[in-house]
Amino acid sequence: MDETALATYRRYWLPELVIVLLLMLLTTVVFWNSDLDLRMARLFYDATNPEQSWPTGQNSLWQFLYDSAPTATGILVVGALLVAIGASLSERLRRLRIYAVFILAAVVVGPGLVVNSIFKDHWGRPRPRQVIEFGGDLEYLPPLMKGQSGQGRSFPSGHSSVGFVFAAFWFIWRRRRLPWALAALGFALTYGGLLGTARMVAGGHFLSDVLWSAYLTFLTSLLLYYFVLRIPQREQRAADEMTTAT
Repeated sequence: MDETALATYRRYWLPELVIVLLLMLLTTVVFWNSDLDLRMARLFYDATNPEQSWPTGQNSLWQFLYDSAPTATGILVVGALLVAIGASLSERLRRLRIYAVFILAAVVVGPGLVVNSIFKDHWGRPRPRQVIEFGGDLEYLPPLMKGQSGQGRSFPSGHSSVGFVFAAFWFIWRRRRLPWALAALGFALTYGGLLGTARMVAGGHFLSDVLWSAYLTFLTSLLLYYFVLRIPQREQRAADEMTTAT
């Protein structure tokens, strides 16, 4: 790894890394030392209606958002593949290939591998509708406390990670097109937050699951962009080559 090149872009990646790590620490401490998760879930729970104890989750808006996640994933994957194919066929588009690879990697590694395969499928945290406080038979576990694998798939939220992964465009645009980058980040936080809310109102996830989904997805994109694919260094080399050619 080119440490000099990484140091050149430290003013970009280091503050973001520190902010996310601090948010991870501070919010997790809050959840471990309070009943915030349970209080937030209780807003959507109706103990008087055992047949439909999470009635808000049946609302058509939240159902639409829930169903939109696979479509959003498909748009990202197909769009990135089309750009990659076009970049392979056209010299003019070749510079876009690394961005297509980055978007594909962000989707596959973030929501796909890290959020769903590594954590959600094996962490064993019970969902709100599975815990004793909301009519279930399992004990509530705070975020990061590992439960029995296969007993719960609450941590973190897989659906919201699909929204948060749109923050990958923040990294692509932030150094050259900041307004675009801010718009992408705003969209990612809004869509991811709405998807997370859709799961919370249905008793599928706690608030902490949604927040950790955002943290893990953003960190995955950051690491891919700066440390794995090293896109800023590639951009600089391409710019230098163009300058030399002219």
